[in-house]
Amino acid sequence: MRNILLTKMKKTIIILFALFFTGFTILRAQQEEKPHLKLVGFGLHIEQFKLNDLTDLTSAPVNKLIVTINPTQKFRIEPEFGFKFGTNDKTKLKSSTINFGIGAFRQIQRNKLNIYGGLRFEYGLMSIEHNSYNGMTQIKETDKLNRRMFGPALGGEYFLGNNFSIGGEINILYVTINNKIDGYDDKSNYTSTNSGLFLRFYF
Repeated sequence: MRNILLTKMKKTIIILFALFFTGFTILRAQQEEKPHLKLVGFGLHIEQFKLNDLTDLTSAPVNKLIVTINPTQKFRIEPEFGFKFGTNDKTKLKSSTINFGIGAFRQIQRNKLNIYGGLRFEYGLMSIEHNSYNGMTQIKETDKLNRRMFGPALGGEYFLGNNFSIGGEINILYVTINNKIDGYDDKSNYTSTNSGLFLRFYF
């Protein structure tokens, strides 16, 4: 019985110490001065990843390199570039994707938290190589796809130091896709949502 009580007391002390340390860390972070936004930063835009992306090459997101430019403390421009190459062993599909994008945002800083909102535009080119049959003959064909996405974005980043931040972003996007398959053009339009994780390092 005594051992049980001692064990519970130890656990209680550990929990109280953890809570105290967490509270002290948060309070100290709030009291620290907000970092001055640097003019240029580089980072990664890691898009949401779904289980079906492992087998569906056409829907898998493209992670991108970003350049964050802050001409002022209240305005940001962010070009981005990404590429992806993949092969599906089951369907024998081979794909290559190149993405270009740019965003323009108004931003507000509260201590170590930076909140921004604005617009993003993205243009993507995808090439899909696959095997098809013409009668008894197997031939290789290549389908071309281009995608345009445009819409509002809202995001935030938290500075873990003066030069490094981690954050997230959500988008509502109007998407236009133009497929060129077997010499025929197939166009489609729809509205979608997107989210991503951002890692930035400022110089």
